[in-house]
Amino acid sequence: ELARLLSSDSSTVVVVVDKTLEICGTDKVPHETAIGNARVLTVIGRGGQAAAMIEAIENQSPDVVVVDELSSREECHAARTIAGRGAAVVASIHGDSLAQIVNDTERNIVIGSTTSITLSAKEAEARPDQLRQVQRRMAKPVFGAAIELRGFNEWVLHEDVEKSVDALLNREPCQATYLTRVDESGLVARHGSAVQAAPIIGIRQSREGFAYIRTRKGDVFSALIGAPDGGGPDFSARSGSGEHVWAAISTATPNVWEPTFRTRRSVESEC
Repeated sequence: ELARLLSSDSSTVVVVVDKTLEICGTDKVPHETAIGNARVLTVIGRGGQAAAMIEAIENQSPDVVVVDELSSREECHAARTIAGRGAAVVASIHGDSLAQIVNDTERNIVIGSTTSITLSAKEAEARPDQLRQVQRRMAKPVFGAAIELRGFNEWVLHEDVEKSVDALLNREPCQATYLTRVDESGLVARHGSAVQAAPIIGIRQSREGFAYIRTRKGDVFSALIGAPDGGGPDFSARSGSGEHVWAAISTATPNVWEPTFRTRRSVESEC
């Protein structure tokens, strides 16, 4: 659909690199209604997608290159080459969140790669966790924005991948948007005709763990994030009366949580 929409403008050259024939179909003639005026490059042989991507940027003069899936280091390097030569890349990457891709040494090339650096004693003291050995992004990400497809009815939108990645590496809240398909009554529904948006923040639970928190007006970020060492809140915690402090509004990985009414009221009273 993106290939079709982007190629509807005659001045925009869109090239589709179709590894598994899932975008353009299996016939010799691609589905015109599916990809519009986009050009198609088929992948020859197993592992030939990276070469086809380089061929697209070198021989087709594209504005946009649409790729089926980036699954190997070579394909991620090819995507970075395309972006470095001035063309946009639209691609899918398997994973449960942007945070997982950041921690994936095989594929984090597309988010700028990461490297370990040593902070000065003064810089380390200024951090809540006081770590001296930290991770930093090395280059500009291939993608400007990213969407986590969590199911048919819900998505997480990162409008600025660069800011989201830097926040994750610094163990800071990562701002995003939680999108759900809803029906006329506002309930999540597979056949809903509207999309509802809500602000969320991503937080690191531990070195590898990750979760989202849906926020509302009046919520205090510092109170919601929890431990100053970056450990994050305990979502299984209960109040003094035995009630759950957090409620899960989505159980897809990573989970999306929100404070219960009592927790939110107490948080707001501290403002």
